Amino acid sequence: MPPRIKPGSPDPNRFGTISERLNYLASAIRRPNGTVFPATDIVRWIRSQGGGVSDVYITKILNGTRGKEPSPTYTRWLARYYNVADDFFYTDHPEAVDGPSHTLHILVREPAGTDLLHNWALLPERQRDIVSALITSMVPPHHRHAISTTADNTADNADNADGADGADGADGTVSGDDPTEDKDDDSSPSTARARQP
Repeated sequence: MPPRIKPGSPDPNRFGTISERLNYLASAIRRPNGTVFPATDIVRWIRSQGGGVSDVYITKILNGTRGKEPSPTYTRWLARYYNVADDFFYTDHPEAVDGPSHTLHILVREPAGTDLLHNWALLPERQRDIVSALITSMVPPHHRHAISTTADNTADNADNADGADGADGADGTVSGDDPTEDKDDDSSPSTARARQP
């Protein structure tokens, strides 16, 4: 099992509390160099999709220091960041994750990934094949299965001009703060009227 995120934080357990399940995702889904995706990256993506949350808030959930469970609004955003089912934090049978595949999904959504996909899509077919073969040859063999399992999703994302993650709030609705949420979120005022996931 991967090491804990931080000494004293809840053990990663996909069948446990919300904090334990979040630690499970953070432990299993890591950058290729083995480091966890930091809370600041999670916050940046959620805000780019219209949500509002702070890195302090996410760190409290990870460390198990938050006084009460986060609302479903925030757990849905976290589930969508890690590309798991919206009910991952509540179901009795949360799905196991394939770390490399989920990591690839996150990396493709980052600015460098979306830029690469956009530019690749603009190349003539023969050049796309050459670039694809070159990149594949540079990927460590133990990560290559992640590329094949997510190839269809990657191609779909490259076709979307806005680069949005289709499942996230496509209706564009806007509402105020979640009334069940307390105010220790520390989100900036600009995120007070967040689109609900």
